[in-house]
Amino acid sequence: MDGWNGWLWYVIFLNYSIKQQEGLPLNTVNKNLTRKYSNLKPIDVRSLKKYISEVTKSLEKEISSILPDKFVIIFDGWTMDGNQTHYVALFAQWPSEAGTQTVLLAFSPLLDENDYSAQSHKEFIEYHLSVFNKTINNVICLIGDNMNTNKALADLFNKPLLGCNSHKFNLEVQAYLEPYESLLLKVNNIMVKLRTLKNSALLRRYTVLKPKLRCATRWTGACKMVSRYFELREFIVEIMVEAEIESIMLSIPEEKKLEKLRTEMNDFLSVTTKLQEKHLTLLETRTLFEHIMISYPSMKKYIASDAKIVHSPIFEAALLKLSQGGFDLTREEEGALIDMLRPHVNLEVKKEKVEILSFADRALSPLKKPKNSNLFLNPDFIPNGSVMVESLFSVADHIFGPRRQATLPTTVEEIIFLKMNRLYWNLNLVAASIK
Repeated sequence: MDGWNGWLWYVIFLNYSIKQQEGLPLNTVNKNLTRKYSNLKPIDVRSLKKYISEVTKSLEKEISSILPDKFVIIFDGWTMDGNQTHYVALFAQWPSEAGTQTVLLAFSPLLDENDYSAQSHKEFIEYHLSVFNKTINNVICLIGDNMNTNKALADLFNKPLLGCNSHKFNLEVQAYLEPYESLLLKVNNIMVKLRTLKNSALLRRYTVLKPKLRCATRWTGACKMVSRYFELREFIVEIMVEAEIESIMLSIPEEKKLEKLRTEMNDFLSVTTKLQEKHLTLLETRTLFEHIMISYPSMKKYIASDAKIVHSPIFEAALLKLSQGGFDLTREEEGALIDMLRPHVNLEVKKEKVEILSFADRALSPLKKPKNSNLFLNPDFIPNGSVMVESLFSVADHIFGPRRQATLPTTVEEIIFLKMNRLYWNLNLVAASIK
């Protein structure tokens, strides 16, 4: 393996794994110890950065050649701690014979870093689509958080927005937990008291488990805190007098209420975990939400199909029908699905072929292939939210954490681009990039 090939792979992928998504700093190639125990030809940081840029350009051309005429885009923003640089991640996803394909199109600051408006995001997306010789006309829909800026962005593009279902469910659970706020605060206060030096030592007499505080930004932190409370409960009773926490202990009715809440939060946690699964379809997500609303009737403000937070209810309803065969599509729903038509199928032909089945025909429909499924793309390739973007942010946070705040945004963008699109390049592309 040539030196520059090896160093490029070494720096970007050496520590890449599911549990430890880290790459080595670029100046690793300059370190004497690294060179001593490597059989790669020495290279300097400046040359390595040049090679990374050249391979990035080649990979952009490679992705341009495979990006189809129709795809969805998934996006979100992330601010790097320390240097306060705000990055926007932009993915494209589409169906293929080999299965669902996903590429990272961009991970970079907005074109105008002082403007976070919908118009600024519109210009960002348009620019990065143009890098791959695409326009917004190639985009089926946008997928992102259910925030007002994203809704305004979808309106500017005149495209449907599929709000992140994980975000919807997070809002729903937070609303459900509001009546329990005072109880959760009491549990958190107990955990705070148990974390003092004296009480930590008392607790260690009985267990290695440590108290957990409630996370202020995620409801799952409350779930973990409550679970830990019950794990520590018998030990807390042993030390509560010596630890001087007897006065803030929960009453028996409060503990019963908390026990019931723990069971409910475990249900919510199972749904949250399921929503993180990569191949969970929109239909499966809707089934989960319907089951939640049956079991917890008050939970429908954000996850109901007709909730006010939904930007494009007709498009979402049409996708769900399409997932079940495309039966009984209304004309309005057909129009919303125009960008989901398979190649070489036009709207006029589609209108002639769409068949609205009777009750009896629908009952027998599992025995034959629905006609509408031949006209539209299978919606199962569309992700149920922007979970992949959250995963990217975790990777970026590991790589460019507090110890690497001096890294230039351009370098961050190129390394992340190569790392996340690792399935679409190899040493042959590297060799062709650097002659």
